[in-house]
Amino acid sequence: MYLSRNGPIGQPNRPFRHLGAALHSIPIWSRKLAATAGVTAASNTTRVLRDVASRAMNNINPSQLPPLRFARPLFPSMFHLLGGAAVVVYMFGLAMVPAGSCGIVDCFGVVSQNVLPPGLHIKNPFARVLELDLRTQLLDSVQDVPTSEGLIVHLEVSVLYHVMVSRAVHLYSTVGENYRDVLLSPEVRSTLRNLTSESNAKALYSNGRNVLSGALLKELNNQLGARGIVVEQ
Repeated sequence: MYLSRNGPIGQPNRPFRHLGAALHSIPIWSRKLAATAGVTAASNTTRVLRDVASRAMNNINPSQLPPLRFARPLFPSMFHLLGGAAVVVYMFGLAMVPAGSCGIVDCFGVVSQNVLPPGLHIKNPFARVLELDLRTQLLDSVQDVPTSEGLIVHLEVSVLYHVMVSRAVHLYSTVGENYRDVLLSPEVRSTLRNLTSESNAKALYSNGRNVLSGALLKELNNQLGARGIVVEQ
């Protein structure tokens, strides 16, 4: 039903009806126009951005680009952890004792009583393993010694010796690694001088040399045997 100023209620008035339809259609046309304008603006913006990007890419020199950097993981992988542990064990937790030697374990001054035999061993990473040679070794001593006549005789002595494995820890604990210069050489020189001072010069250059050699061997073993050194000849 329409209200009319010139006609009765219930009869439509055509001018007002067309005006209402026109007013009702205004929002529809405005929405269509806005949508068309939006699409056109978006299309123009996209075209402008594409042109700007194309010009920028043409002006880029690849040699001036910074190198690519890949982000590193915050936590190392299990493979890295196992690899690091293996390196630490190899560098600090393994000890190799060569053939003909024994290993003495020294951890901050505390010497283990267990001697390591030749081979590969796992040890405390904070301990060090010292190699002690058990093979027969040669010591040459050249000195001028006195005789019973008061003469000075020039002698050259060669001593073959080896270290007892059962006394290796005792030798290292009481004398140290440099037992050859600290204990053996001084003992040979001292014992030789004592023996030659009781012999005459003629005996040293004749058959008395064998007697002197046997006496020297016996005296050195008496002095060095308790320390762990055995004189062979």
